[in-house]
Amino acid sequence: MAKRGGKRGPGPLSQSTARPGPRPLSYGCALQRQIDMSCRAARRLCGVGLVSAWLIAPPAHSRGFDWFFAHTRKPQSPCSGQHIVASFYSLGRRTANGEVIDVSGLTAAHRTLPFGSRVTLMNPENGKSVTVIINDRGPFARGVTIDLTRGAARALDMHQTKWLCML
Repeated sequence: MAKRGGKRGPGPLSQSTARPGPRPLSYGCALQRQIDMSCRAARRLCGVGLVSAWLIAPPAHSRGFDWFFAHTRKPQSPCSGQHIVASFYSLGRRTANGEVIDVSGLTAAHRTLPFGSRVTLMNPENGKSVTVIINDRGPFARGVTIDLTRGAARALDMHQTKWLCML
C-alpha cells in the first residue's frame, strides 16, 4: 500500500520553457502599498468621472427605444402600406431558421411573418426602397416591428432606428 503525504518532486508541468522576463521593480512594502492604494483611487475617480459624464448626457446611440418613441412622430407622408418602426443589427450569428447571418445581405427579422416571406420597405424621407427576405425571429423590443441587417439598412439610408413604410 502506498504511503500518503510523501514529498513529491516537480512534475512535468512545473518546468517552464519560457524565457524569464524582466524583474519587476522592488519597492519597500510600505511604499508599494501606497502606490497600490493611489492606483486604486485613481481608477475609482476615473470610473466615477465616466459614469457621471454618461449620466449628464448619454450618447445618442444608447438612448434606447423609449427615447425614440418619446421624441419622434409617425411620419405624415403617404404610405400605401403601413408605417412601422425598424431597427437594424450588424453582428453575425445564426438566425432562427439556422442560416448564418450575412450582415451585408438583404434579410430581416420579424416576429410573425413566415420564413422566406418577401417584404418591401420604403424610407419615406428619401423614397428609397428595398425588398428583404424574412429569415429570423425578432425584434423583441416593444414597439419595433422589423429588424434589418446592416446591408438592408444601408440600402434605405438608415443610420438609426427609424419609421419606415412596409408595402
